[in-house]
Amino acid sequence: MDVSLGYLNRTDLRSWENYATYPCKPQRRAVLSFGPSFDSVLVYDHAQTLQNWSLSPGLSITLPRLTWMTATRCESYERYRG
Repeated sequence: MDVSLGYLNRTDLRSWENYATYPCKPQRRAVLSFGPSFDSVLVYDHAQTLQNWSLSPGLSITLPRLTWMTATRCESYERYRG
């Protein structure tokens, strides 16, 4: 099966996903909250071979009137053809 430019449905995987944030809520009304966040994903097959991972640290700011800003940097890896 040649799927080099398409989608390959992978089976028999184990994944671990995690998201954490630590919002600070200052007394000022100009900024409702701000703080760091961290998102990570690890995917292994049943032979314990790492298939892919992703790490995304970031910073979020929440402002009045449903306005928010986020800056994130993502590092990732995916195993391709062994």
